[in-house]
Amino acid sequence: DGQRRLYEQLHLRGPDRFFAPHALWDTPHGWLAKLIVLDQFPRSVHRGTPLAYENDEQTAQMVQHIFAQGWDLDSFNLIERMWVYIALSHPENRELQELSVTKWTRWSADLVAASSPTQRRVNQRVGWAFVKAVIEHSEAVLMHGQFPHRNPILCRPHGAGEIHYLTSEL
Repeated sequence: DGQRRLYEQLHLRGPDRFFAPHALWDTPHGWLAKLIVLDQFPRSVHRGTPLAYENDEQTAQMVQHIFAQGWDLDSFNLIERMWVYIALSHPENRELQELSVTKWTRWSADLVAASSPTQRRVNQRVGWAFVKAVIEHSEAVLMHGQFPHRNPILCRPHGAGEIHYLTSEL
């Protein structure tokens, strides 16, 4: 409920006024906070509606800015990087999906490298699970140029092979 109220305020005021003063948000962690709000809140608040995806283009640009600044590797810990990479996995953009696989693979390796010997095996499984999931997720955009599971929500017709993709056990 708090997430819904906050996101409604964002809608009413608009991002420029909501995220003011700008100097407060113009830091690596300020960008991360904005990214999480703009990427995750609509997915939760508006799940199952077109509004869930309304910020994907904006968050894709934000993620690219974060990468250009090197913040994902220089300023964020592994958990913070995870939220950036989750946002990277949402746009229906082939190049960004390929970059998502690359970033998650590096994240997984860094997670394992940072593990204590007693935690290493668990973190290998966690890292590999994320990489496997993002490869499967990215596959839809790489094959079809979009996420076919969004078609009914966005009132788009299914393209060639998409129904098979959605109903296949693989």
